[in-house]
Amino acid sequence: MLLQKVSIVPNEVLIPYRKEAYEAVKGIDPDDAIFIACMLAYPNSILWSDDKKLKKLKKTTVLNTKEILDLLSS
Repeated sequence: MLLQKVSIVPNEVLIPYRKEAYEAVKGIDPDDAIFIACMLAYPNSILWSDDKKLKKLKKTTVLNTKEILDLLSS
């Protein structure tokens, strides 16, 4: 069920969002910039992460594991 909701994002879709994504996470974890770029490219997407600092970002919806499980069971 989960894999039906997963999309492979081409690199050329992410390039326009690279700088904005990096700026958003440079003080948290710069390695997460690619995930934020995906979210910016697809505004209605959800990021699954247990990183509490990522939940504070604006323009993103970040759900932790418990929230994902609750969403799937409802």
